Amino acid sequence: TGIPLDADGKPRFVQTPKAYASGLGEGPKIRFLLDEVQRLDTSETKDDAARALFRWAMIARSLYGPETANQWSAQRVRYDRFGQPLPSQPDRDQPKKKIWELEDDEALTIVGGRLRVITLPASESPVSLLRALEKKYPDSSVRPEAHYARALYFQTRQQFPQALDEYAALIETHPKHRRAADAKGQVNTIKQPDVILGASSVHLPGGKPMLSFTHRNTDKIEFTACAVDLVKYVLDRMEDKSEQYWNYRNIGWDFFQKERWKAYTGKQVAAWTQTVERLEGHRTAEGSTPAPLSEPGAYLVEARVAGRDDISRVLVLVTDIAIVQKNAVNKGLIYVADARTGQPLADKAVRIYEHWTEWKDSKHTLHWTSSVQTTNQDGVIEYTRKETQRSPQVDAVVAGEGGRMAFSFFQSW
Repeated sequence: TGIPLDADGKPRFVQTPKAYASGLGEGPKIRFLLDEVQRLDTSETKDDAARALFRWAMIARSLYGPETANQWSAQRVRYDRFGQPLPSQPDRDQPKKKIWELEDDEALTIVGGRLRVITLPASESPVSLLRALEKKYPDSSVRPEAHYARALYFQTRQQFPQALDEYAALIETHPKHRRAADAKGQVNTIKQPDVILGASSVHLPGGKPMLSFTHRNTDKIEFTACAVDLVKYVLDRMEDKSEQYWNYRNIGWDFFQKERWKAYTGKQVAAWTQTVERLEGHRTAEGSTPAPLSEPGAYLVEARVAGRDDISRVLVLVTDIAIVQKNAVNKGLIYVADARTGQPLADKAVRIYEHWTEWKDSKHTLHWTSSVQTTNQDGVIEYTRKETQRSPQVDAVVAGEGGRMAFSFFQSW
């Protein structure tokens, strides 16, 4: 529920107790001890007192920082029966402010089970606590850390202009401190142009697959697409005993591990550019582009900011063949169909794999077998496992004409 509410509906914060007691909750105990450290430190630099206040500021950051809003948003995502996220439902109580619009002592966090914008008291505000540290303990070695933490807090709230101002002040005030070098790196990160492609799906031929991406600090994105021999990649991975057999099922991830994509990528088939809106304050924006990939096949799409070498990649499949698997009594049904109409595709050759593991000699040994069968007039293969003892995983692959292909597990992740 986040911050609890009192009887009047106002946020109720944990108070620092006047005395320590074993019956106190963990929060009050921690608050008392951190406060006691500040009272007991009589040293010249007050390093321990500064560390205690710094620790409390970081606790406040974890309680009310941007991560709490992100966790709330993640909890509210709903999925359909295929595991795809459903469109978000409008929230009539949605906060009016965006996280980058917050004042220094405001927080977008969970209050009484709802996402709300609230004003934090100075004793709970990470910004106020970190500024108080610099004021109360100016000779402490922790002071540059507090300054850096405040700048980073603005950065995580997408308040990049404020973060840049704080980093500049830190570099000027503490030029020889190690955090000055870190601050310079963060400044470069904030100002760097970037693009990241979103996850793709299966698209029907004849159109232009719409690809999503996230970008910042740029007006134009450059795209290229190359042909991919995805069938060969899948068959090679299915017959590879060097790794866990289920890795190949997550094609969109596994294809890019260890640069495997390089061995299966062919010639370039398309190139295009997409103009985008550059948001103020170095903030991130979302965009989309229609890819000129109307022919069946698998494609590696690369995106980069114009003039930069950093590349984001995604795998795109364009096909109108679909595979549906169903369980039956002591066997399985493999149905191959036209993805547009759902009508059966007869006389289609289907390569069927079985994978299972065996515990032998104190280790798991991977086994696989494969066979090719043909769909009947109803587009169906009634398949009975060859390995009957260990309930192997059954997967099917179809390679059709004109670059068409289908995998029974392509969207299982």
